[in-house]
Amino acid sequence: MSLCPIKVIPHDLRWSTLFEEEARRVRIALGEGCLDIHHFGSTAVPGLVSKPTIDLLPVVHHIDRVDIHNAQMERLGYECLGEKGIPFRRFFKKRNDVCAYHVHVYEAGSPEIDRHLLFRDWLREHPQDRKLYGDLKQTLAGLYADDPMGYCLEKEPLIRAIEMKAGWKGLRLVEALLESEWQSYHRLCKEQLYDPYQRAYDGLLQVPAYAHAYCFVLYLGQTHVGAARVEMPGARHGVIRALVIDPLFQGKGLGAYFIGQLERWMHLSGVELIRLHAPINVKGFYLHQGYAETSFNEVAPPEMIGLTVDLGKVLHHHL
Repeated sequence: MSLCPIKVIPHDLRWSTLFEEEARRVRIALGEGCLDIHHFGSTAVPGLVSKPTIDLLPVVHHIDRVDIHNAQMERLGYECLGEKGIPFRRFFKKRNDVCAYHVHVYEAGSPEIDRHLLFRDWLREHPQDRKLYGDLKQTLAGLYADDPMGYCLEKEPLIRAIEMKAGWKGLRLVEALLESEWQSYHRLCKEQLYDPYQRAYDGLLQVPAYAHAYCFVLYLGQTHVGAARVEMPGARHGVIRALVIDPLFQGKGLGAYFIGQLERWMHLSGVELIRLHAPINVKGFYLHQGYAETSFNEVAPPEMIGLTVDLGKVLHHHL
């Protein structure tokens, strides 16, 4: 059983003051690279019921330089949790007798900043949706009091609907988590990497079975437009196992954006060299992205021998 059961309470006017006080401390801890700190989440919406958790969103120059301030955050009582499943984020949390604090750090220009603030501002300005969301939170708190993940996942459909109303249309890279994300991931991989070659697709085998395999979905607004799987089997070495864009969205530059985001994410994780078996028909795409033919000490699946080319790319520090 969770040590901190989920409980939503009426909006507390002290929350804005607690945010301001904590934001001053966090800004000092994160140093000169911290550009701004936003209050978001339910405690930032007057009139909305919420868990007593203050969500802070610091915006920084460079996300990869946040980790050097971990010791300062720890002195404030925070647990440093890295990106915790969200690419290009740094997450910290702590709790005291009054409330909990969650710090979600993003780099300037991250689409996640606009997404969170659009959602917050919409709820501030639309009481009907604010009540709908608050009623759902109260219901789910009763159903999932000791299941934080279940509570969060069940909120997602309404959150997505409100984001759509708020006009969110940005591009986001996420690790597959929701059932809808996994469905899109499997559909896109099967339709583009297996069916054209009469290869059998076993969805269970495509789910990461070890710690250094990751499955991603690319969002355009609320639409899943791409899927990818990457692995990092050894120090400084990454492998792209799959990277596909929905045919309805091909030819719009999304593939280049997707692979660029994956490369940057791997680079921030310590990868210096990426390899892959690319289907011959997309070789030109990878060459255009800076990949070159190279030996890959791994045999392609038997049914793909002669249908793929081994490619690689060295990642440089400017990523």
